[in-house]
Amino acid sequence: MPFIGAGLSVSSGYPGWTSFLKQHIRETAIDPAEFDQMLNAGQYEEAAQKLADALGPAFNEGVENTFGRSRDIAGCVQMLPHVFDSGVITTNFDDVAKRCYEAEGKPFSEELSGELSQELPRKLAEGKRILLKLHGTSTSARSRILTSSEYDRHYGEGNDLQRAIEAICARTLLFIGCSLTVDRTLSAMKALVQAKGHDNIARHYALLPVPNSNAEKIVRRDALMECNIYPIWYPADTHDESIEALLMALMEDGL
Repeated sequence: MPFIGAGLSVSSGYPGWTSFLKQHIRETAIDPAEFDQMLNAGQYEEAAQKLADALGPAFNEGVENTFGRSRDIAGCVQMLPHVFDSGVITTNFDDVAKRCYEAEGKPFSEELSGELSQELPRKLAEGKRILLKLHGTSTSARSRILTSSEYDRHYGEGNDLQRAIEAICARTLLFIGCSLTVDRTLSAMKALVQAKGHDNIARHYALLPVPNSNAEKIVRRDALMECNIYPIWYPADTHDESIEALLMALMEDGL
């Protein structure tokens, strides 16, 4: 199943997370240098929380205005319905994937929110085409997962996140347009691998820009392999072309 991130919505005019957060910091008294340091360290949920605390109710309005607006769909995301028929997993708040499948006459049978992730294997076994919005939508702050307090609210008690990740990882995932920096999802995947072993769970793949140096590449590869994710590298300046080429190859192979 494809696990798509913000990188697949950028061509349709939606900002990536870094761009979104930086756009709104101008409306606060947050120190830009300190904020950049958090983003560079991959602390997106902490940065989002800092911004939400500074903006108050205006933060929710900013999320909804940015990601809740329908824009013209463009880019290789339009190829997804031709390659993957059973469903899509996404952390995006926009409705790009939903509209792509509807445009090709393949609407999703159901749309699940993150707290219902454990139902995914059963729904797929029933032959349903599922859209799993792992972090909710832009229009509902109650079900949305973006800031650290929202992560804590949804995943703070028990092993809900771990169970959700285990359900999702029952199938081989292909991460496209995802930065795959350190976050709770990857931590949960790493814990799953440690508990069950690499050979006892599905192997996953990620299309990623190749790091600047071989040393960085090795460190990045090893960190991903701890989550049973194997990178497929592409030149950093060929994002759209590389994703399109991979999807085209999968389509021709009759995946």
